[in-house]
Amino acid sequence: MARRAGSILCLAGLIAGLAALAAGRLAPVWIGFDIFNHFLPHILVLIGACLLGLLMARAKVATAIAVMLIGVIGIGLWPHYGSRQAAPIDTVAGERIVRVMGFNTRFQNPDWRAVADEVVQHDPDIVVLLEVGRSKLPLMEALQAVYPHRADCLHEDYCEILILSKFAFVSSETRSQWRGPAMVRVAYGPELGGLTVVGVHTQRPPFSSRQLEQMTVLGDDVAAGGGARMVIGDFNASPGSRMLQTLIERSGLELASGLPTWPATLGLPQIGIDHILVSPGLRIAGPARIGSPAGSDHYPVIADLAIPAP
Repeated sequence: MARRAGSILCLAGLIAGLAALAAGRLAPVWIGFDIFNHFLPHILVLIGACLLGLLMARAKVATAIAVMLIGVIGIGLWPHYGSRQAAPIDTVAGERIVRVMGFNTRFQNPDWRAVADEVVQHDPDIVVLLEVGRSKLPLMEALQAVYPHRADCLHEDYCEILILSKFAFVSSETRSQWRGPAMVRVAYGPELGGLTVVGVHTQRPPFSSRQLEQMTVLGDDVAAGGGARMVIGDFNASPGSRMLQTLIERSGLELASGLPTWPATLGLPQIGIDHILVSPGLRIAGPARIGSPAGSDHYPVIADLAIPAP
């Protein structure tokens, strides 16, 4: 009787996993189904755990639960592998290595000192900070000596984005009330090969239709700019989602980081929603890595990129 009940439970879990997998494939029909794609690794773990449970002669449910727990813990540990030390940088003559960092610092996080220390520890050349509320404004003065150049939209509604840079901008602009997401765009001169960096924070589920519109409009806008480009920020979309794939396809950019970054609770991030996207002319010189949350519910993501000599 216990074996039969265990088989039924594992079969139900298997069917639920397969149904969720199929639902994610229907995202082009209704974008609301894209929520399942954000949890694709977890769905695959569920399917594998239930299949293994069905194959067991006894302890079917216990086996499935154990495999699921191992899978979830494994997903959370993956981004920590080698992330506490700088990744080896692959250098090529004539290129300039630029370290970039994206970090959603969280509105409710008042510890600006921890955020500033995290930036200093990784020493990026360009850093995009999101959700920089009033409580974290002192960090700009604290980092002024290292990052003398900044662009932000902190004076605009729903656009608390700050870009700090060791290099001077040629131009900068902000957008908040438009069809695309809140953004800050900066452009560099010949020193960085005319690089353009865009910091963004998109809408999130359950506002999926609006989020998809933002991804579409942003992708077209970035593609129209041409040249060397980076888009850094919180996209509220995982690598396997239709949301992020829409942006990648329309912008022509490629993903430089896809590590789980959220939530920071218990130190086991499960979903990658904070990303760095780069144009094909830029080379990823070392694997992306995460930092420490510094009081946020997100992990920062860091990557070293090679910019061709001008």
